[in-house]
Amino acid sequence: MKILIVDDEPLIQIKIKNLLETSSLGIYTIFSTSDSGEALQILREQAPEILITDVRMPYITGIDLARFIYENKMDTLVIFITGYSDFQYAKSGIDYQIFDYLLKPIDDKNALDSIKKAVSLMLERNKHKEMYNLFQNYFSAHFSDARKQYIEKLLFSPITESKEELLEMQKQFSIVAEVYGLFGLTFSHKSSFWEEEFYYTHIIEEFLNKHFENGITYTFGNTIYVLCCLNQEVELKLYEYSTFHLLKKGIEQRYPVEVIIGISDTTKDFSKIQTLRKQVMECLEYLEAQKNQEIVFYFDLPFMLKQK
Repeated sequence: MKILIVDDEPLIQIKIKNLLETSSLGIYTIFSTSDSGEALQILREQAPEILITDVRMPYITGIDLARFIYENKMDTLVIFITGYSDFQYAKSGIDYQIFDYLLKPIDDKNALDSIKKAVSLMLERNKHKEMYNLFQNYFSAHFSDARKQYIEKLLFSPITESKEELLEMQKQFSIVAEVYGLFGLTFSHKSSFWEEEFYYTHIIEEFLNKHFENGITYTFGNTIYVLCCLNQEVELKLYEYSTFHLLKKGIEQRYPVEVIIGISDTTKDFSKIQTLRKQVMECLEYLEAQKNQEIVFYFDLPFMLKQK
């Protein structure tokens, strides 16, 4: 941990430095200067966790240093040193989130108590940062799996998050879009070996991932769902019969399977994804019953079927 002491009175610098060096606070690097211009440079280059500074100094004041930290969003706690006559002036730095104030003449116990609190808070912050970084590294390494788990939750579990929380998750998983659509695909094949069904499910999902760059796939049972994230008018035009006809044809030409595809309506409301899944299921059930049709949009289903 690094701490910077700034005061144009050398005796105050020495006093605080001696307090720190004889304490058991675990502060590994102490910078000390009477030149506030040099202090600004140390802040830029070293980013100390704690700044202890006099409020009134020539040219660059303690408030100027606090403003610099605040405006640059630095994670540095500021402790002001001030006299009784300067206290009202020192309070003008409250907008810059000053951590504490030390009144002159400096009392050793008060100074150590204040610095101990600052050190304790910074250690706690650093611990949270470390945990957050570990989570981010894990999340980055397992992003695809985590996103699929989230898609599963969207499709099959009640949504309990607020709109703000949903938007945050959309950003986290890179699924922010103007319009959402969902289609589901099931297939049949002549082989009776379940291993082949598993194999075809896998390679068809890979095919969909490759050909739907704006889509996110999720397999549940024998149904492969694709959540389509549509951001432009051009992308929205792709959500039409000819696209799915070519998709079906492309799969059946490559693999010995027969495919049916059910397509939901589109929505701008991300919280309605589960409704889209129910629409897809109704489409697939309709196709399995009809036997003479292989692709259907939800809006094309017979009216009475939708009322079930």
